[in-house]
Formats: sequence, C-alpha cells, structure tokens
Amino acid sequence: MLSRRLARWLIAPSNALARVKHAVRSQDGFVSRQLCGAGVACGIGYFLERSALHHGYDNIEGSGDGLEFCRSEKPGSGFARIR
Repeated sequence: MLSRRLARWLIAPSNALARVKHAVRSQDGFVSRQLCGAGVACGIGYFLERSALHHGYDNIEGSGDGLEFCRSEKPGSGFARIR
C-alpha cells in the first residue's frame, strides 16, 4: 500500500518507521507530526482540505493548508469545516 499505484493518498504518522516515512515523502505523501491514529487523521484532514480547495470549495474555514490539526496540541481541534 506504500505506492501511489495502489493508494491515492499516502499518509504516515510521526512514529512510523524511517523507511516508511521516506517512501511516503518520496511520492508526495503526508508525514504527520502527530502519533498513531491522530497522525493518520491529520493526514486525512490535510488531503480532504486540499481536495476541496482544488475542486473550488473556497468556503472552508482555516488557513487552507490542512495543517491546523497538526499544529494543535489538542486532539480533534482544527479540522476544516464547511461554513
């Protein structure tokens, strides 16, 4: 699953193995600063926000870079919301 041929979005949490993070980054994937499931959720949020902006949904709260959740110390905060 660490191939863009098999998966559209490649995501790794910060506690992934170094070779996994390298594989994800080398294919324009997302390596989170968060651990475990929170890191995966951060990556999903990142790609969902990017996809929404790409498709013209410009009414999304947040900075538009999908990283609000990653910057937050409080789990669950910062996910993009449609106004």
